[in-house]
Amino acid sequence: MIDTFETMKFPGFWKMARKNVRTAVSEQMRSLIKPIFLNSLRKLFPEISSKDLINRRAGVRAQAVDGNGKILQDFYLIKTKNSVHVLNAPSPLQHLVWL
Repeated sequence: MIDTFETMKFPGFWKMARKNVRTAVSEQMRSLIKPIFLNSLRKLFPEISSKDLINRRAGVRAQAVDGNGKILQDFYLIKTKNSVHVLNAPSPLQHLVWL
């Protein structure tokens, strides 16, 4: 609950949300309405049918956002005298999800 409150206080979150509202709504529609999801899949796999689909829960991936609402795609480090803070570390295999 505290993390949610902190997120809501962060101006970068609201900037990112405004920039991506259409995408967010589209993703929610695809998650909730099976025919919409199926139609989007048919753009990649025209032969797919509803019989090929099984219900599963969607996953969530944490993503860092800067103060301007930009989603960070690369490593983001803060170096101090005695330490290095890793604020974003993308998975080196993340791009393989789509292969």
